[in-house]
Amino acid sequence: MPALALLSGMLFSSKNLSTPYFTFITQRVRRLVIPAIIMGGICALPFLVKVIRNHELIQEFMFKLVGTISGNSSVQFNFNCSPLWYLYALFFAEAFFYFIVKLNKLIAGLVFIAIIIFYINFKQAVIPYYLNGIFLSVQFIPWLYIGRLIAVYLKGNITTIAPVESKAMSVFIIASLLIVITPLLNESTIVMARAYYGEFGYEIVAHFLLALIGAWVAMAIAHRIGDNKLFTFIGYRTLPFVGFNYLVHGYTSRLAFNPIITGLVDIFVLLVIVYMLDKVPYVSRLINGYPLKNK
Repeated sequence: MPALALLSGMLFSSKNLSTPYFTFITQRVRRLVIPAIIMGGICALPFLVKVIRNHELIQEFMFKLVGTISGNSSVQFNFNCSPLWYLYALFFAEAFFYFIVKLNKLIAGLVFIAIIIFYINFKQAVIPYYLNGIFLSVQFIPWLYIGRLIAVYLKGNITTIAPVESKAMSVFIIASLLIVITPLLNESTIVMARAYYGEFGYEIVAHFLLALIGAWVAMAIAHRIGDNKLFTFIGYRTLPFVGFNYLVHGYTSRLAFNPIITGLVDIFVLLVIVYMLDKVPYVSRLINGYPLKNK
């Protein structure tokens, strides 16, 4: 997820800054918030059925509704649609980031440091559940900022660090694998949904390098593949595949299959959902954050 945040910063075009703020926000609402709201609404349907059968659940329903539309990352506070928190967090972060980028570099750097210090002392438990999404979004700003700095320095192409066509790519891949293995050996992880980045400084550095590698791999694949119809098809359907993952897994996990079989069943059901959405282009385009009219 940090790699995705870095890529978002790299793809944060200077054109965004020349766009009036209201227009910029409107575009991000269409691209991020509307898909999250629609998918959250669909995930709410099974719980709504329970409410119809038992009216005493209406208070819990409203509680989860507020958590869902505010981007809370815990299933305790949403309709089993935790992945949607990322869309809300990215929206809030970019809304703030628009102004941070316009600051001079010194002030932007100070804001950057202040955010890092804040998250070192961040305690998610003391944040009201309906503000959780906004607070989690702030951690995206340093990643966006670094991504933008990289984009400016490398002119938007992180693969110049190790050109895909060069022999240096082999060395880079080997070094990358070593960095990937390091956090695994230490059982360290990043949980951005809880603003957790490991216990020690070297783990944070390893994860930062890991994020750079992830961003490089994504850019390298895009560079290699180009305008590929298969990947374009998959890319246009990524959001519903991720957004409904928790909802689907919540049911398939009850079948008591082993994890591999459960995972395969999850993928099959998600593919069916995506296929059904394709049959309703209006809903499909809204969920995927694209204009309603065909290109």
